[in-house]
Amino acid sequence: MNQHVRTPKPPSEIEMKIFAVLKEIPNQKPDITEEHLRAWANGLNGVVVMATMNHCLPVSRKAGARTAKAELKKLAEHAEKIAATMNGLHFEATAAIRSALGEGRSWRRYIEVMNAVFAALHNANADAHLITGRAAKRSDKFVEEVTKAAASAFTGLTGRKAAALTRQVPNEGQKASKAEDYGPFLDFLADLYRVLNIKASPAYQARKL
Repeated sequence: MNQHVRTPKPPSEIEMKIFAVLKEIPNQKPDITEEHLRAWANGLNGVVVMATMNHCLPVSRKAGARTAKAELKKLAEHAEKIAATMNGLHFEATAAIRSALGEGRSWRRYIEVMNAVFAALHNANADAHLITGRAAKRSDKFVEEVTKAAASAFTGLTGRKAAALTRQVPNEGQKASKAEDYGPFLDFLADLYRVLNIKASPAYQARKL
């Protein structure tokens, strides 16, 4: 009996880019193979996908008061139009809807539930002036999760701590020197942010770790 063997799904374009960035990390442990790199690339890509779903899709993002009020107003306006249309339906239209609902389902019950939803939307819109919260930057949690996963990959591949190093460099026009962040993890993080189109400071995120 022949068993069906599932063909592995080829890596995505983003996963391939992550793999290329991982390959460029210097001084990797001697036992690291291409298979290890591909596994880390796959894991990092999975984190990116989940972080996008959790923090970057509209349903996961926090909005400021102005955006929330506009959304509630639009919902309330649509609800009023639907309610007016429902209440003005003729016999033939309601008969067609009853038929579409199927056996044992009451159109009257649907109207009751929908009217309750419409009322809730109306009340929420009426109270929208009470919303005063400021919008949270949608990228914060997303970048944090990706950076943590990147740190794990860096340590796993090199055996070194994922941290930004700091050195003193001359400060033009000033007597005192200034601190400058550098290091292989910072370089890796900057390259990873570039391929993922993340607009954040690698040095700042590395220091947060």
